[in-house]
Amino acid sequence: MNWRHWAKLEVLYKTEVAERKRMISQLEEHSQRLISNKQSRLLKYAGALGSCTDPMFMIIVLANWRSHAMGMKSSEAQRQLEVALQEQQRLHDLAVTRRLQLSSVTLKLLGVKDEAAVVMDCWLAWSRYRQGAKQERAPQP
Repeated sequence: MNWRHWAKLEVLYKTEVAERKRMISQLEEHSQRLISNKQSRLLKYAGALGSCTDPMFMIIVLANWRSHAMGMKSSEAQRQLEVALQEQQRLHDLAVTRRLQLSSVTLKLLGVKDEAAVVMDCWLAWSRYRQGAKQERAPQP
């Protein structure tokens, strides 16, 4: 290879590398400017929201407090609804047991002397007693 040809290639290579480095540095500077603009804007708004004198900060605090308080209120209403439903279920079970026991006693009075009827009568009497005791122990709303 001729030294002149080699020198021309070296110059071309160096100018090409220098051009690429210049473009890279321009892009880095541009991105740094954009980032610094975004950072300064974020700091400005964070400072505005962080100051206690700003009315927007108070509005945000009150809105969060309201949503939190409503959540507590709705959870309390949900709990009271569950307690009422449990109470209704207990009363329903007690009424069903009472009705079945009356049916069993009616069959016994009609003269049915089946062992299954006696077992059912005993079980229903026990169930009614247990449900009544459970009803007495239950907290009154």
